[in-house]
Amino acid sequence: MEKETVEAIMLWTGYKTKSYPACDDLLIIQKYGIPKGNKLLEIIHEYYKRFYESESYQTANDLMSMSNMCKKDFINMYPNIDSQICEAFAWCYTFDFK
Repeated sequence: MEKETVEAIMLWTGYKTKSYPACDDLLIIQKYGIPKGNKLLEIIHEYYKRFYESESYQTANDLMSMSNMCKKDFINMYPNIDSQICEAFAWCYTFDFK
C-alpha cells in the first residue's frame, strides 16, 4: 500500500506534472475506483492535514528554509514516511505560503 499511497499523493498534488498544486480528489477516484480511491483519500487528507500543522511559514526566512522546516516537522510525526510524500506536500505548502 505504501507505493500506491506515494503514487496517489503524486497524482493528487500534481507534483512534477503540474505548474501548481492540484489537490484533486476526482483524479484519485478516476484512477483507483470508489472503494480503493476513498481509502487512499482518507490517508492523503490525513497526511495533508498533519503536514499543514507546521508553523514554518511563520518563522522561515525564505521558501527553501520553509520547505526544509515543514518537511522536518512532518518527519518528526512520521519518521518512516517516504521522502517523495514530503517533497510533494512541501511543494504544496510553500506554494500556499509563498
